[in-house]
Amino acid sequence: MQKATNASYNDVWAISNYVDHNPVAPDALSDYNCGPRTYDTTSGYNHQGLDIFSWPFTWHMMDNNYVEIISAAPGQIIAKNDGQFDRSCDFNSNFWNAVYIQHNDGSIAWYGHLKNGSLTSKNVGDMVSEGEFLGVMGSSGNSTGPHLHFEVWVDATYTQLVDPYIGTCNTMDSETWWQSQKPYVNPGINAALTHSDAPVFPNCPTQEITNISEQFDIDDTIYFGLYLRDQVMGESVNLKIIRPDNSIL
Repeated sequence: MQKATNASYNDVWAISNYVDHNPVAPDALSDYNCGPRTYDTTSGYNHQGLDIFSWPFTWHMMDNNYVEIISAAPGQIIAKNDGQFDRSCDFNSNFWNAVYIQHNDGSIAWYGHLKNGSLTSKNVGDMVSEGEFLGVMGSSGNSTGPHLHFEVWVDATYTQLVDPYIGTCNTMDSETWWQSQKPYVNPGINAALTHSDAPVFPNCPTQEITNISEQFDIDDTIYFGLYLRDQVMGESVNLKIIRPDNSIL
């Protein structure tokens, strides 16, 4: 995925779930790094892809098209589905908006949960290049909020799943499928913002009230917001608030 040009945040994404490598279900979890960042269900489903969500203000970002889904590798569009409801808030049996791309080695990547009406205008059979726009992050189908579900299969028989990440508990692959695999814990600052009032996070799927402001009068109350990714228990963050005259508040 990539940050749209009209998005002013430092970054726009975080990872919630990886592939579940423990075949037992439910409540038996193991991602590629032997951690619990995945899920399964009582029906016996073990999560089969990578879930990347937007942050901060996920609905605001979706409504403003801030997070674009792009092709991880070149290939041919072999299927696409659009026109589905895109503000799902819980597990359901709805259909999703998605693009399916087959690569030169026969492997197939699914890009799912996209925003209704945002998909590429290209048709089934057309080729896409690496990094080409496929759609906007949404919450269509079986989804609890805006995110991308990225799922990879070895070929069109759909008998061998791929977890692109190499790690101790990934028995599917002997090497990473990423050009440059990101670390399992990948902390970052998605945004550092000032607000005229505390941001409001209504119930799903109502858009957040961000109250973002960069202009204040004397004696105004300023709310400082730091929006982090992958922060770890026990870590410290050092913050400094500097006045307009460069003195430290």
